[in-house]
Amino acid sequence: MLTDREQRALKEIERGLSATDPRLSAKLARGSGRPRRRRSALEVLAIFTSVVLVATGAFDTRPGMVVAGVVGLAVLLGGPFAVRHWKAGSSR
Repeated sequence: MLTDREQRALKEIERGLSATDPRLSAKLARGSGRPRRRRSALEVLAIFTSVVLVATGAFDTRPGMVVAGVVGLAVLLGGPFAVRHWKAGSSR
């Protein structure tokens, strides 16, 4: 909660912004216009695949399956981040 003094200062800043840059002021008042972000299908697929690989590696002691579990853990930790990063780069 802002104090009265802080609220007055904020109102003054808003008035100044409206006077100097009305387009920016209107855009900020509208908000971003984007709905809350949902996970993409690629992110969900990366998470699902990694969970399956981790479970396989945890319950099957064959060396290949242990490696699959380690790879699954890496995908689980980095996959969604990598997909978001890739999508952000491709939209530029």
